[in-house]
Amino acid sequence: MSLTPGTRLGSFEIAALIGVGGMGEVYRATDTSLKRQVAIKVLPQSVSGVPDRLARFQREAEALASLNHQNIAQIYGLEKSDGAISLVMELVDGPTLADRIAHGAVAVDEALRIAKQIAAALEAAHERGIIHRDLKPANIKLRPDGTVKMSPEQARGKPVDQRADIWAFGCVLFEMLAGRRAFGGDEVPDVLANVLARDPEWRALPAATPPAVRRLIARCLTKDPRERLHHIADVRLDLQEAHAPAAADDATGTVARSPKPSWVTPAAIFGIGALATGLVAGAMVWRHPPAAVSAMRLTLDAAPADEITTGSVLDMLPAGGRPALAWSPGGQTLAFIGTRLGRSQIYLRDLLGRSEVARRHPRRADLGLLA
Repeated sequence: MSLTPGTRLGSFEIAALIGVGGMGEVYRATDTSLKRQVAIKVLPQSVSGVPDRLARFQREAEALASLNHQNIAQIYGLEKSDGAISLVMELVDGPTLADRIAHGAVAVDEALRIAKQIAAALEAAHERGIIHRDLKPANIKLRPDGTVKMSPEQARGKPVDQRADIWAFGCVLFEMLAGRRAFGGDEVPDVLANVLARDPEWRALPAATPPAVRRLIARCLTKDPRERLHHIADVRLDLQEAHAPAAADDATGTVARSPKPSWVTPAAIFGIGALATGLVAGAMVWRHPPAAVSAMRLTLDAAPADEITTGSVLDMLPAGGRPALAWSPGGQTLAFIGTRLGRSQIYLRDLLGRSEVARRHPRRADLGLLA
């Protein structure tokens, strides 16, 4: 239904149409009771005319109203008037992200700043069991002060999980950086065909895009959801690491870079058998003068692997003499062989930068280490 300026919905007076989407029309309106400007989303008849859909929408609106995050537009209430069902929401001034992209690709630094706010908003929603399902540039507002506000969308259609939002997030980040959609097409069937059969045109990303960001987008846009990133918190942490300013030396002002991990022969890697205490102790005696030894325990997150390869010393030395568990020379990165979907792979874990992720995943292995 289309509303004209001056139309009243309860205590709300319609001022102007500001947007149209799959979930209804959005209007600027005046709350005559509280004397404030609001946004009202009038739901389509397909929702308001079906009792089951309406009951589900009511539950979802209640859940969305419980969200309180600086990057998510607040829901003020649910209005029922003259057969119309409407969501009353915070009015966010400013252009949409789609408007911004229409003027060209977003600079890498700005795009990553926006992406981190979107990821934080999704994380807040996912923690309450809410899936956005309609994440796209047109549903993201950019306030003049640089704050990102994302529309709170209720669930609809086929049941999905948060990996659907992660896919959409990857599409949004790609579109910001490239200035074009990850999967184009003149009609919806064309877009769907490209999603199913093609990869994005990676060359469209600007040369200044950090390699870590390219890898992140690729992991978000993996077509098999089982191989896609599972948690938006992982996305947020990866963005923080990719966007973090390089540490500068206070005395010289030069950039200090961490040494690159070097995975060489087993004999050259300290802690080759971290689970075999006797072997580690022997290696330490061989490499260093005798010293007092104290024990500590480290909890290692195995995700995204299903499990870490452990067992006897012989088990930890697969064909070719590669260690199943090894430290980088700097001591802050751990490489291990893990199993995912029956296939062995090498995984890297940054022990300093990923500690928060370790608290979020149930798959862990306690390692008895010596220090």
